[in-house]
Amino acid sequence: MLVSTSHRREHLASIQLPGAVWLGSAPTEPVRRLPTGIVPLDELIGGGLPRGHLSEITGAPSSGRTGLLHAVLASATRRGEVVAVVDLPGALDPATLAGAGADLARVLWVCPPSPQVAFKCAELILAAGGFGLVAVDGLEARAARTNAGPMTRALPAHTWPRLAQVAKRAGAVVLILAPRRIAGGAAALALTLTQRHVRWSGALFEGITTRASLARSRFGPAERTITLTLGERLAALGGVKVERFPVEERGRGGEASSRVVRR
Repeated sequence: MLVSTSHRREHLASIQLPGAVWLGSAPTEPVRRLPTGIVPLDELIGGGLPRGHLSEITGAPSSGRTGLLHAVLASATRRGEVVAVVDLPGALDPATLAGAGADLARVLWVCPPSPQVAFKCAELILAAGGFGLVAVDGLEARAARTNAGPMTRALPAHTWPRLAQVAKRAGAVVLILAPRRIAGGAAALALTLTQRHVRWSGALFEGITTRASLARSRFGPAERTITLTLGERLAALGGVKVERFPVEERGRGGEASSRVVRR
C-alpha cells in the first residue's frame, strides 16, 4: 500500500526525537558578509568577508597584505563597526591607518608577545562581543632568538578549529594575515596576494599593484583573480582607484576572464 508524503511527515512529526531534526537536507542560512569597501574584491569573494568564519589573506612581504588590511579596517569603521587588530610584530602604524580613512576610536590595537598569547587575545576579544572584525597579523613571523631559549614553538593543530568555533559564536569576521596559508580547512575563505610591481611618483612611494587570487571559498567557486593597487597616497579614495579593461587571460573552462585594476 502506498503511503502519501503528508502521512509520512505527520508520522515523523509525532516521533519525539532530541535535538534538531529535518526531513531531507538541513536548511542552510544565508552567509552574512562584511563588505571590504573594494567593489571588485567583494564581487570576487561573494559580497564581502563572511561573518562567523575564519578568512585568510596570504602573501609574501610587500605583496599588499598591510595595505589591504588598512582598506578593510577603514571600510569597516566607516560603517560603524568596532574592530580589533592583534598585531604580533607590532607593525601597525596608527597614523597610516588613519590616513587610509579608518576611525581610530573604533580600533582596538593589541601587541601580544607570542602566537599563543595572540590566540588567547583573539578569543577573549571575540568572547567579549561587539566586534565586527578581529584581525590577527604576523603569526608566521619568527620570534627573535634570545639567551632564554629557541624560537617560539609551533601552534597546535586544534588551534584553528577552536578559533573557528569562537568566531561562529561571536558572529564576527576573523581575518588571519600571514605569508602562507596556515589555517587549512578551518578557513572558509583564503585570498592569496602576489606582487606585480611597486608604483612610485618620483621619489615617493605611491602603492603596490598585486594580484589577488581566491584560493579557497566554502561558499562558491574559487581559483579566480583580480588585480589591485593599494597605497597610502590613495587614501582619499579609500586606498584604491579603479580601472577596468579586458585581458587575454583565460579562466576556468577556457573562458576569457576580465581583470579589474584598482589604483
